[in-house]
Amino acid sequence: MPEFATLLKNEQVPLVHRALWSLLWDGGIRLREALAAGVHDVDLYARTVMSSDARYGAGPEAVPLGDTTVNLLREVIGTRRIGPLFPNETGQALSVATVGRWARSVGVNAHTFRLSGQCARGEAAVRAQAAEKS
Repeated sequence: MPEFATLLKNEQVPLVHRALWSLLWDGGIRLREALAAGVHDVDLYARTVMSSDARYGAGPEAVPLGDTTVNLLREVIGTRRIGPLFPNETGQALSVATVGRWARSVGVNAHTFRLSGQCARGEAAVRAQAAEKS
């Protein structure tokens, strides 16, 4: 996978896709959950997005977000108060197919963002534990 930070800065990719990729990486949210999210599910001040995994009947939970994701979401949301978090040009929610096409255009599978983010968080936790022991 290309360097993640580089992908997020690639202005040839629409902002809405870069923000989505950041949320998948940062929040570990499944693609369909992210695409189902609305503007009302985001609290930029609390730095969270509400997410629920309907496959397991899990109720909504606040997922913490990092600086990059918050900044990208702030740009995507703008002044909107309603509607899908990740809209297409007509204001409807992005489709899985469209997300997949843009991800493939930069050489990755859309699901890779979530999985790679999980790995990165796991590696960071291991390094932190090792530092505590030294």
